[in-house]
Amino acid sequence: MCKCELEERGRRILGLFLCLLDGILALSGAAVAALGLYLNFHLESKMQFLAGYDTGTVPSFLMIVGIAMFISGSLFSKAAFDCAYPDSRGRFQSFLIFFVAAKFVLIWVVFSASMMCFAHRSVIEESLNNGLFSVLKLYKKDLELKILIDKLQMEYLCCGSNNYEDWFKVSWVNEDFLDVEDENIKSKMQAGMYMGHDVPFSCCHIYTYRPCVHSNVTKGTRSKYTPTLNTRGCAGILMDFFESSILEPAGVFILMAFFIEILSTFLARYQQTCIDDANLMEPTGPGTACLCPNIGTGDAMKYVKREEKFKEEAE
Repeated sequence: MCKCELEERGRRILGLFLCLLDGILALSGAAVAALGLYLNFHLESKMQFLAGYDTGTVPSFLMIVGIAMFISGSLFSKAAFDCAYPDSRGRFQSFLIFFVAAKFVLIWVVFSASMMCFAHRSVIEESLNNGLFSVLKLYKKDLELKILIDKLQMEYLCCGSNNYEDWFKVSWVNEDFLDVEDENIKSKMQAGMYMGHDVPFSCCHIYTYRPCVHSNVTKGTRSKYTPTLNTRGCAGILMDFFESSILEPAGVFILMAFFIEILSTFLARYQQTCIDDANLMEPTGPGTACLCPNIGTGDAMKYVKREEKFKEEAE
């Protein structure tokens, strides 16, 4: 099945090309591990906004896959290089079949890492939506969270979780700083909490010439004031950042490594079967490379004919 006969020169070229592919995979593994660290850094920095999310699961898996790719790629690259030359072939020759098996397993590990990157958007998005809205409720109670929310809204030009109207649904103004005797304030008090159509100053759009109106953004005048506010929610903007800057590029990159891993596995199988076949008669002589040696019809007299040919040449 998919057989071809290679001379010693063909095996050398195959080995060197396989060495190059495995070297690329080793470097790709280092890049995948770095992507895992990069994702972990950004998730940890936003962990206060992620509800019920384990920030270490995907980054840890990417780092493990990357390290496995780097170590295996480095080892397989060295083995392919040594097996390209008869003098050094004996170092790894007996292990080639195990390397091929390990490569086959690694193919699906790499594929799983790629699919995890593509599929993980929905998990992070749900955690962001739930977490951000919950954090808004703590704005007036936790100074550290208040600073984080303000920085987030100013840095990413966003407001609220889904949009700026999320602030209308929570009591984010500390009542201790309000004149609760004022009739206007009284009309907005519900169960002892101030519930007005206001948003924090950090929701103001920094690239507008108009004075920012972030208080009394009422239903009747909302269209007049919204141009001065960031209208996009922080959950969507953060999700766009994670998807377009980390998850999607990482998924595409790892998927490319997956296809290179498949090609490398097929070529490693060809190299292993060709070397084993040549060793049956003459290690530096021609050998048949194939994916499945025992499948399909072959020439049962090949080795007898080859031995007769060597005898005739010797005579």
